[in-house]
Formats: sequence, structure tokens, C-alpha cells
Amino acid sequence: MQLMQQIRPTEIYNLAAQSHVGVSFESPEYTANADAIGVLRLLEAIRILGMEKETRFYQASTSELYGLVQEVRRRKPRRSIRARPMASPSFTATGSR
Repeated sequence: MQLMQQIRPTEIYNLAAQSHVGVSFESPEYTANADAIGVLRLLEAIRILGMEKETRFYQASTSELYGLVQEVRRRKPRRSIRARPMASPSFTATGSR
């Protein structure tokens, strides 16, 4: 959090994830830290430092969280969503906001 406070980034890209299903069952604590707790800590740091309005948060994660999903075409380009920790799903649920 100290580093975020010093730098005050306007964009954060979290690319950490455990994407191998077999390994996720062998190392559940690591998987929870990589796919959920780490995200929660980043979002909480943004909230605690009052950076919600100035910082964009991108959570790449892994498609393995969603299972078999069909592609959905969008008519409009996606807008970037600013970090809203209180609006984010439970840290053990899939997806991010």
C-alpha cells in the first residue's frame, strides 16, 4: 500500500492468476491468494487511499473461472470501469468490476 500511496497510479493491471485447474486443487491456498485475495487487497488499497475516482483497475484473471461460456457480441465498445470496491463481487465469486 505504501508504494501505491507514493506512486498514486492512474491505472492498475492485475495479471496474476492460477489458470491450471489441476494445480488449483493441489494448491488451493495459492489459488485463493492469486485469484481472489490479491484482487481484494488491491481494491482495498485503492479505496483506503481514496483513489477510486482517479484509478482504473483491470483484472485479467483467467477464463477458467467462468467455465464454458459462449462468446457474446457487443454492439457498443466496452467502457473502462473505474474501481468500485464496494460494488465488486465477493472475492471468491467470479468476475470483477
